[in-house]
Amino acid sequence: MKQILCYGDSNTHGYDAFTGGRLDYPRRWTGRVQKALGEQALICEAGLNGRTCGFDDPLVPGRNGRKLLNCALQTHKPLDAVVLMLGTNDCKTCYRADGPAIAGEMEALVEQVEQFARLTGCAAKILVVAPVPLGPESADYRDFDARSLAVSRSLAALYREVAERHGASFADAGTWDIPLDFDGTHFTPGGHRRFALRMEAELRGLLNL
Repeated sequence: MKQILCYGDSNTHGYDAFTGGRLDYPRRWTGRVQKALGEQALICEAGLNGRTCGFDDPLVPGRNGRKLLNCALQTHKPLDAVVLMLGTNDCKTCYRADGPAIAGEMEALVEQVEQFARLTGCAAKILVVAPVPLGPESADYRDFDARSLAVSRSLAALYREVAERHGASFADAGTWDIPLDFDGTHFTPGGHRRFALRMEAELRGLLNL
């Protein structure tokens, strides 16, 4: 059985914009992929609301993905694949980060996985996923503004370059037509279903399942 770590933010956690809670596991994309892959693979879900690639939330501690990644890697080893899908929260106005800065933090995550693989002797393949860009509705909330939207749209090209430099796989979720909820940030339940179908295909190709 292949073991796959899915390291992400609220869209991996399964945040429900309507209730402020969490979608049930069978409705989250991780749960759907697990059902589809069955005994071929174990999906290790590691999604956290507000997680960034590498910035510290000034109000809520423990959201810096770079500081937390090694713990997740060690917890779920041995690993055959690591999916990295972060960057949306890094676009928040409080960080004032541009696309290259966020991509630099994503590259640091990739390098952490590479180091982990060398030290543990596992052949963990890396899939860098550019998140779905923010929808225009997100600018109505205090966390994001028009600049945030533009930065989120710039990440796919920058992440592709990061993946290419490291020989990692890359997927652009912004091309998958994933519907977002009223907040322009989080997947709808239908978005989770559609995302799961695309992610299943990516993982099957990555691991020859």
